[in-house]
Amino acid sequence: MTINDVQRAYLAIFAAREAGPGASADQMKAIAMCIRNRVRQGWHEGDWIKVIENADKYRANLHRPAPIDASDRNFQTLARDIDDIYFSRRDWDKEPSHDRMPGLDEAIGNCCYWAFASQPLTSWFLINIANDQNHILKTNMGLMMFYT
Repeated sequence: MTINDVQRAYLAIFAAREAGPGASADQMKAIAMCIRNRVRQGWHEGDWIKVIENADKYRANLHRPAPIDASDRNFQTLARDIDDIYFSRRDWDKEPSHDRMPGLDEAIGNCCYWAFASQPLTSWFLINIANDQNHILKTNMGLMMFYT
């Protein structure tokens, strides 16, 4: 096993737990993409493990630990697709294509924060992200919101 294997497994487990019970595969993938964006932007020296370990500091909602169900089809889909998220080399500084419906990766773009609108927001998130003009609400997935 390599450190890349450990990082990808940790990313998948973190995203599934963060999304919570009943989450769709796309919700889990979107959280993993936000973590990837933090790594790319150099948060915590661009170290995957440090970024995931420090994610609580930037949480929008109170954490609700969720057990992992390895038989869940959505979790299995995330595990199958985690390499595409981890190794993605897309450049989100370019304008998205307007001639087609954007894919999940394109919709999330360079977002680094997610929040569930159906749950109370932390005061840190309200002050530093939701009410800060430097962090725009870029997209949403049902009751899940994504900020740059």
